[in-house]
Formats: sequence, structure tokens, C-alpha cells
Amino acid sequence: MKTIARQRSIGLMLSWLAVLFLLFDSAGKLLEVQPVIVGTLLLGYPRDIVFSLGVILLVSVVAYVVPRTSVLGALVLTGYLGGAVATHVRV
Repeated sequence: MKTIARQRSIGLMLSWLAVLFLLFDSAGKLLEVQPVIVGTLLLGYPRDIVFSLGVILLVSVVAYVVPRTSVLGALVLTGYLGGAVATHVRV
């Protein structure tokens, strides 16, 4: 039984680590800090899209954290991060 509890604890820690990273990323986009803007421009996207991406990311992370909407949040985050990977493959 200890193994299951330990696996669950490790899974929760890894999930929260990902959530904290995504919240940090969302905050950078919402505050429109200069490195985020420069990075977005270098990837070929207009400056206006930064704030919108931050809102989408924040809403998705909140949906993922809320147990009732966690599946929907996970699906939207999968699409969002899939787009990020596609952008980096394209460039």
C-alpha cells in the first residue's frame, strides 16, 4: 500500500510542477514582459497575440486544476502545447 501512496504523491508533485511552470508562463504573457514579446516576434507572431495567449493559457490551467473540469483543461492544454511544439518545429 505504501507504494501506491508514494506513486500518487510523486504524480501530484509532478502535476503541480507543470502547473506552476504554466502559471509562470501565463503571467509573463499577461504582463507582456519584454523577453516574452521579443520571443513571440522572433517566432513570427504579431505582438498583439501575446496577451490573448496568456489568457487562453491561464484559463486552461485553471480548468485543469479544478477537478470537475480537469479533463477539459487537459485537452485544451494538449492542443495549446501541441501548437507550441508545431511552432518550434516550423521555425
